[in-house]
Amino acid sequence: MSSTDHTGGAPLAAAVEALEGRIARLEETAFFQEERLKELDSALTAQQAQLDAIERQLADLGALARSLRDKLADAPENALPPHSLPERY
Repeated sequence: MSSTDHTGGAPLAAAVEALEGRIARLEETAFFQEERLKELDSALTAQQAQLDAIERQLADLGALARSLRDKLADAPENALPPHSLPERY
């Protein structure tokens, strides 16, 4: 085989070109997956902040409900409701 013989070069060039195409597609896919991962991470962080706020509100409401329950337990059962009490002038 001489140095000018390129009979096996065409299939090799085609294989290299095909591999370069595959690598380019894989790099594009990896880039878009990284971007999507960043978007999902941002959305998850925002949802966690919302969940934390809701948990705080729920704890506050639970404390309020316990406080109201305790106040009702302290009130006499035969007491008139506030709207039935005589007005004071």
